[in-house]
Amino acid sequence: MRAYHISLLLWSILAVNCGGKSGKAEDAGGGGEGPGFLNQDSCFCQIDAGKLEDCSCTTDKIRSFNTDIHNKLNEVLHGDYFRYFQVNLDKPCKFWSDGDGQCGSKNCAIDTCPHDQVPQHVRDHKDDFSKPKSEESTKEHTLYEYLQEKYHEFLPMLEPLIVMWHDFSFTYLPSTFHPAEPCLQDPLPQYSKVDPALPESSVDLMNEFCTLDPLESTEGCNYIDLLNNEEKYTGYQGKSAARIWGKIYGDLCFKPKETGDSLSDLCLEEKTFYRILSGLHSSITVHLCSNYLLQPENVMMRQPPVWGRNKQEFQRRFDPKLTNNKGPEWLKNMFYLYLIELRAIGKAGNLLKSLDYRDPKILAGVEHVIEAATHFKYHFDENDLFKSDQLRRGELFDEFKGKFREISHLMDCMGCERCKVWGKLQVTGIGTALKILFTPPQDLKLTRHEVVALLNGFGRVSN
Repeated sequence: MRAYHISLLLWSILAVNCGGKSGKAEDAGGGGEGPGFLNQDSCFCQIDAGKLEDCSCTTDKIRSFNTDIHNKLNEVLHGDYFRYFQVNLDKPCKFWSDGDGQCGSKNCAIDTCPHDQVPQHVRDHKDDFSKPKSEESTKEHTLYEYLQEKYHEFLPMLEPLIVMWHDFSFTYLPSTFHPAEPCLQDPLPQYSKVDPALPESSVDLMNEFCTLDPLESTEGCNYIDLLNNEEKYTGYQGKSAARIWGKIYGDLCFKPKETGDSLSDLCLEEKTFYRILSGLHSSITVHLCSNYLLQPENVMMRQPPVWGRNKQEFQRRFDPKLTNNKGPEWLKNMFYLYLIELRAIGKAGNLLKSLDYRDPKILAGVEHVIEAATHFKYHFDENDLFKSDQLRRGELFDEFKGKFREISHLMDCMGCERCKVWGKLQVTGIGTALKILFTPPQDLKLTRHEVVALLNGFGRVSN
């Protein structure tokens, strides 16, 4: 039943606020009459059927669609393949090193999985990007391709002879016979970042939009059982938490070229970047309001902590009167993020259906979600972004990728372990979605880590 807490929280508040009802709201950690109770003319009341800017979809259509897939998606995320996520909790923060903001509350702590409690097929999983033998054997080669393969086979055998000739000519022959000086500058520097003997998955930019902990620090990664370490309010707040969002919105977001903060001054690609981050921020905030610490534990009185929905906190975060009319747009950005991740799942459908989930029920659930995503009429169209090849290869696209990758690094700076796990998972999920949208389907390769993050990240906004 908890799967519906967030949607119940959001839509029950809208129903109370927009339905013309009077009196006090249901008490969930402090409700009642006050500035959060709005009339029907308030823009807060237009979320239910609000049209998303730069999209052909409305929030009402998304909500109706989500109702059809939510239960099946939840079943998928309870399977072993998706419930275990790898995180390096000890990666240093690259932005500041003063140790500010370490959360001392036990609510911030996370329970890592002992090695023997992680299913063996999850522990032993290896991402294999090699082509199937059947595909290689049946492929017809042209004469040029055949000669090219043979050239690469015999080239290493010639290298010792070339080196011997080079040494001989410099030692015994006049300078006119010396071979040309070797290049001092690496013509392909991007291939010098890794040992070519390492598997392809070890390339540091396997995902150009975000970091992938298991590929960068296998020895330092812990398995986290996401079902036993749910996302909830931990008390991590104040200066240290604000520092993270301040860095995101202050330094890592695109800003209007002129003075002011209007999104209309940004191009579509820059606005999309902002809406993704705003949607993530809104989604996290809604989850925290849905699973809020209403009453701390009292050891002396033997009273356990009380968790529940906090409507008053939700209204404080999104009420237009308290947010300079920005709250409803922040909520709409959550739906915008939903469309982006849904589109990515549909576009990567063939790849996702080809994976071995070790459970036919999980595969059937994944296929159900993919089928629904593929046939959704109002999907996000990534072709509207970076339309020309010049834009796709240009500075703006590189900046788009670079900024989001920096945000994934920023997740290492969180002083709250629980926040770090769910922050990394959701940022990796978005990074994977962006990778799918901007990679030709025939070139797309995904690690298990990315697949787990993508589906769980979508599950967050679906909830």
